[in-house]
Amino acid sequence: DRMRGDIDSAKNNYQTALGIFESLRDMTGISHSLHLLGNCEWKKGNLDECSKLYMRSLEIRREHCSDEEIGKTLLNLGSLYVSKKDLPVAEEYYKEGLEFFKKESNHYHIGAALNNLGHVSYENGENIIARMHYNEALRMFEEIGSKSGIAKSLNNLGSTEFQNGEYKAAEEYYLRSLKIRRTLGDLAGEALVRFNIGEIKLHLEEIDASLSYYKDALKLYIELG
Repeated sequence: DRMRGDIDSAKNNYQTALGIFESLRDMTGISHSLHLLGNCEWKKGNLDECSKLYMRSLEIRREHCSDEEIGKTLLNLGSLYVSKKDLPVAEEYYKEGLEFFKKESNHYHIGAALNNLGHVSYENGENIIARMHYNEALRMFEEIGSKSGIAKSLNNLGSTEFQNGEYKAAEEYYLRSLKIRRTLGDLAGEALVRFNIGEIKLHLEEIDASLSYYKDALKLYIELG
C-alpha cells in the first residue's frame, strides 16, 4: 500500500509538471512527463494506459528530441510488450531502438538493446541468436568498462548455456557475473546469480552445494525486502 501511495504521489507530481510544460510549450518537458506517467501506470499494472502514454511521448520525441531519447522510449515500449507476452512487437521496438542508439554510437544503450533482443530470442528458444546478441552486448560493455552491463551480459550467457544443457559453461559465466556483482554491492543481482548457480548444482546433483546457493539467495532477497 505504501508503494501504491508513493506511485500515486509521483503520478500527481508528474501530471502537475506536464501541465506546466504544456503551458510553456516545452515539448521536451512534455515528452519526459508523459514517459514518467507511463512508468507509473506500468508499476500499477495498467499496461494499456502505459502504452498510450509511451506512444504519445514517442510521437513528440521523434520530432523534438535526441536519438537517445527516442531510443529509450522504444526500448521501454519493447519491454512493455515483453510484459504483455507479445514478443514479435517487442522485438520490433528493440530493433528500432538499437538503430537510434547506433546513430549516436551510444555503447551503453546499444548493449542494453542487444541484451533485450537476446532475451526475446532466448524466450523464443533461439539460443544461437540469443548467444550472439549477448556476446555483442558483452563486447559493448567491455569497451566502455561498464561493470554492471558486463555482469548482466555474463548472466544472460550463463542462462543460454544452461538452456543448452551446458551446465559447466553456464556455471563459469555465472561465477564471473557473481564476482562483479559482489564488487558492485549489487545485492539483487547477486541474489539472482546465486539462485541460478543453485539451479545448476541441482541439475548436477550436487545437492548440498545447491541448497547453500539457494539459502544465500533467499537471505539476500529477504534483506532486500
